[in-house]
Amino acid sequence: MINGFYRIISNGEVVAESKNMITANGLLAINSFLSGQTRSWAGSLAIGTLNSTATSSATTALQYEIARYPVSFISYVAGSPNLQVVKATIEPSADFDIYEIGIIPVRVDPNSYTDNFRITTFSEFSGPTSNWSYNNGVSVTTASSNPGPRSGGVTLVLPVTVVSTTNTASIGGQSLDTSIYNSNDTLSLLYYSTAALTSSVTVTFGDSSSVQLPWTGSAVASPAASGFYGLSLPLVTKPAGWSDPVVSLSVTFYGSSGSVYLDHLKFAQGQQTTSEFQLASRTVAATTASPIFSKVYSQPMDIEYYIQVT
Repeated sequence: MINGFYRIISNGEVVAESKNMITANGLLAINSFLSGQTRSWAGSLAIGTLNSTATSSATTALQYEIARYPVSFISYVAGSPNLQVVKATIEPSADFDIYEIGIIPVRVDPNSYTDNFRITTFSEFSGPTSNWSYNNGVSVTTASSNPGPRSGGVTLVLPVTVVSTTNTASIGGQSLDTSIYNSNDTLSLLYYSTAALTSSVTVTFGDSSSVQLPWTGSAVASPAASGFYGLSLPLVTKPAGWSDPVVSLSVTFYGSSGSVYLDHLKFAQGQQTTSEFQLASRTVAATTASPIFSKVYSQPMDIEYYIQVT
């Protein structure tokens, strides 16, 4: 039997502990490791910030992965029971609610921005220096309390009446290169909706020559009640004349009433559909109402995963 649990440690103290589920992919990865076919079954630790109580062993990905960290330490602890320990360190500047934790066999390069690259948490555009505005030129409202955010400390608040919000400066203070992505990859949004949305969401990038590159979501969550939702949009072929890098970004939600709180925008590579990028283990919050733990800015944190094989 294979089982285990996660511990979140801050300033040398255990601040949260949660049991895990070994996935079907995890059983394959661990057995391959124990039989000597692979050198490791745990390469990266992933953090999810969308609440879910799903417990199927067939789960291959977190509901909305907010960050991924390389496993920095693997050890063996003899005792009763004997345990293998896997650890990853979360950077102090991270700021998110942890609703899911997962182990992935492949090891990520922390200096690479190609896989699950965070474009923005939208908090970069808050305050008096914000370049965000509605299509009528009015400044965008920001929020730092309920019902958001899940990441970054700030969300953009959009009234849902067929409006668009646009940033006319570079993304997060830097230009964004889309040349490394292809049609197998996705563009994902995390948002809080207070009412049903009536049609697709459109995200549009622009280059320095004002050539537009739109992604449109054909299926949008229409919640019966307010809540957080993740939406993945398939990447599309770049239009004629497109010239990297991205220098502008607009997001459009359609609906008849209510508001949307934009929280996070990222790229994700399609290669994550292969087994080495799929979950080996996973834990979720006890309830959808409260996270496993809320990581705040400047807080040091390690996450340890203990696995027992009997």
